[in-house]
Amino acid sequence: YKMILLRGGLYFCTWSTILGVIPLILEDPKDFGFLYGLFGTGAVLGASLYGILSNLFSKTTGINIGICLHGLILYFLSSTQIFFILGLMMLLMGVTSFFIMTSLQVSAQIKFPDEIRGRGLALITTVFMGATALSSPFWGYLTNFFSPHTTLKLASFFAIFFALTLSRSKIS
Repeated sequence: YKMILLRGGLYFCTWSTILGVIPLILEDPKDFGFLYGLFGTGAVLGASLYGILSNLFSKTTGINIGICLHGLILYFLSSTQIFFILGLMMLLMGVTSFFIMTSLQVSAQIKFPDEIRGRGLALITTVFMGATALSSPFWGYLTNFFSPHTTLKLASFFAIFFALTLSRSKIS
């Protein structure tokens, strides 16, 4: 479960750029509402596809692929201003986010012994949401020195780097 906490914490560090940095690359704030709606639609799509997707690979491999895909999507988001492509990327981001989060939660439920499962899941939620809250100011700080596009690229590289670095560490 330590690897689940580590991977989840690192993933949510880069996930926080969705709320903190992506609005800064848009000209109209209403556009973010629409894009975030597409992200939610992608999450619903991810929920309906989870059974199929989770059977394609082991949990470890699926999570690694999902985090690398998350990093690539951040890179594409940082590299375009074409609203249609931004929308497609946010839809795909919703699918990958749901898949990663659910895979980590399912892995945790399997790993934790019955007598501490509830506390373990509470700890996982605390780590995931804490990573989001604590990393958001970091990305905002970087955006003061670099453009939002560059900050998204840095988050992209970080996500791919840690996914590849931890790829040999088995989750379940």
